[in-house]
Amino acid sequence: MYIYFFALSFISSFISLPFVKSIGHDLNIIDIPNKRKQHKIKLTRFGGISIFFGLFLPLIIKYILDIDIIDFQNEKFLLPFIVSISAFFCLGIVEDIYVLKPLVKLIFQILIAMYSFFNGIRIHNIDISFLGLTSNTIDFGVILSFIITLIWIVGITNAFNWLDGLDGLLSGITIIYCLALIFLNKDVNLFLSFISLSLIGSCIGFLRYNFYPAKMLMGDSGSFLLGSFLGLSSLIVFGNNVDKTSLNLPILFYLYPIADMVSVLISRLSKGNSLLLPDRSHLHYRLNDLGFSHKKTVLFVYAITILSVSLFIFMI
Repeated sequence: MYIYFFALSFISSFISLPFVKSIGHDLNIIDIPNKRKQHKIKLTRFGGISIFFGLFLPLIIKYILDIDIIDFQNEKFLLPFIVSISAFFCLGIVEDIYVLKPLVKLIFQILIAMYSFFNGIRIHNIDISFLGLTSNTIDFGVILSFIITLIWIVGITNAFNWLDGLDGLLSGITIIYCLALIFLNKDVNLFLSFISLSLIGSCIGFLRYNFYPAKMLMGDSGSFLLGSFLGLSSLIVFGNNVDKTSLNLPILFYLYPIADMVSVLISRLSKGNSLLLPDRSHLHYRLNDLGFSHKKTVLFVYAITILSVSLFIFMI
């Protein structure tokens, strides 16, 4: 079963890349080099379609052919999860083609996050057991849970979107986090384990064209897909044991992308710049500016991610 999901995702993503690259070129969906970006040549930014195709093809074939390798019928989060990440993917495609205004993009992201919340994917409380008080948790209630969940989904989606600054960086980080999610999931939400494996295969296939020097970029369609996948799946995985998701665990799990995003926002605020306009204040760009090569920077961030995830797993 596991081999089916991984192999088919890898093959379909890998094989589709030349066609997707050609389509992106014909539609002139091209990323132009500038002083902020690392690549020096024009690249098609449509690779997210291959990742999406590789991610969902195993599920599509399973249902069309009625392959009884695993039953997802009782997975209550399956439909809202798929609808939500697909909506983020579609928003990314629109962004890649038309370049939306930041506020418009944010509004659509909030609407998608609202759909997820009202379909049960939400943050319920925060663990305060470390304070040694009578109660171990503080329940947020519906309104506060709504606000925090929206901030989480939109924030994490954009945090990973912002990490897509160097060739192969976001794809590799996604693979690392998906492996950890599969380990932590412990077969409670079966669909999430298998679809995470599909995403790993799809990202590995995409890395053939995306690792330095890249021949194609994933674009916002890809980064929104990966970011929303990781943000939403964390709420499902860490809600397994008591069917309620505490804010602590996903924050500690995604410590690196959250820390990077917070440091970037502080840097932009201190300089009086817009919070939504891109710059080179991310860790990966700073390492580049300090003299790290492209490959060494990417591998260094991979190592940081592996270390932080390993420490998290060890601690819990």
